[in-house]
Amino acid sequence: MTAPTAVGRAGDVVRRPALWRYAGLLLLLVASASAVGFAIGEPIDQLTRRGEPFRSTDNAIPTWLHDRTCDGAAWLVALGVSELGRPIFLYLLAGIGMIVSWRRGEKINIAYFAITGLAGGVVDTIIKVGVGRPRPGLGGCHVGLEGKSFPSGHTMSSTIAYGMLLVVFLRLVRSAGRRRAIVATVVVILLAIGIARMAVGAHYATDITLGYLFGATWLALGTWAFRRWRVDAGDPETAGRLRLQPATPPARSDPARRA
Repeated sequence: MTAPTAVGRAGDVVRRPALWRYAGLLLLLVASASAVGFAIGEPIDQLTRRGEPFRSTDNAIPTWLHDRTCDGAAWLVALGVSELGRPIFLYLLAGIGMIVSWRRGEKINIAYFAITGLAGGVVDTIIKVGVGRPRPGLGGCHVGLEGKSFPSGHTMSSTIAYGMLLVVFLRLVRSAGRRRAIVATVVVILLAIGIARMAVGAHYATDITLGYLFGATWLALGTWAFRRWRVDAGDPETAGRLRLQPATPPARSDPARRA
């Protein structure tokens, strides 16, 4: 007896038991990641509220950057780089990824972008609300900052969004040198976003560092869960595409040796 299936608009067959198992696994991962993030962030927030010496130590790098960029062109650059991690810009990137996937006939990647990205945003929001760490409140320039500080949503969400683009599309680049150059460029962009967020006075150093860590961890967990779902649903081809390295072509047999 075969597993019940449903056919979507695009004609893709979805095995319902596999889909429900994936949904359950995803919820478990969201809850677990949020709990771990809260367990890490709450003590950091308590140390910050107690004041010195932790607060000044955690704020040393942001203060140094803020003091040196809060004027003229450097301030405008910091604001501009910070926009590369703004949610609306990341939605645009994900949208471009979805369109490219659609045109390539890899429509299931649209679900990967949407589910993994949105679930990562849920984890970030839960941790932020749960920990409730105030922003550093640096003097000088003011950018109308709102929301909570831990973790940095810009760095966490950027790590997830740019990482998903690498997972989906880096395999298409056959040259190892070009792949390394692309990865290096993405790393530089992510580091620049984190530095810019500290420079504009939005975050402590631990907000940025753990934002990267949480983002990379969720990217790995979300990708693993999605690949597991596709294998469970009888779609190993999609699971095989979600990787940073291009698939290794099968080795050709040597006719001379067979003879």
